[in-house]
Amino acid sequence: MPAFNQSLLLVLTTTLLMTSCASISNNHANAPSQNSQSTGLYSFPKEIDSGYWARVKDIRDEAVVVDFNGQTAQNYRFKCQADGSYRQLSVESVNLIPSATGMQVQYADEPIFSELRVVDYQPRQSLKLKQTFTHVDLKNVVHEDREFSYRYTSTLKPLCGS
Repeated sequence: MPAFNQSLLLVLTTTLLMTSCASISNNHANAPSQNSQSTGLYSFPKEIDSGYWARVKDIRDEAVVVDFNGQTAQNYRFKCQADGSYRQLSVESVNLIPSATGMQVQYADEPIFSELRVVDYQPRQSLKLKQTFTHVDLKNVVHEDREFSYRYTSTLKPLCGS
């Protein structure tokens, strides 16, 4: 398999782990307008950088906590145990690149593969993101946008057993 296709498969796998399936809500009233008046580029709310965001639903017994830091995000993956305990599996970093329509997501020197937009946001409470895959190979695998919900936490702790 060519190196790029292996990288693409890794991106798809880790992207799906970075986010989680969530119930779709039609309440977009709490999603703040994210386009900067001065640049016309999308940005996340400034308060999103304060604390951690634990994914509400796990995938394959793995829980994720995301730490947003300006133009990067760290994705901490954990293995949840049956008794509710957990152990950290890995940490990954992605670049967040503002565009006119959302925050583009990129691993290191790889091509941009998706875009994130805030759907709903309650400071220090909850966050709902919509992810759209923009890379053609990923769009062929994941055809529809996905929404993912997170809960605020002041510490690096996953939501295991929830």
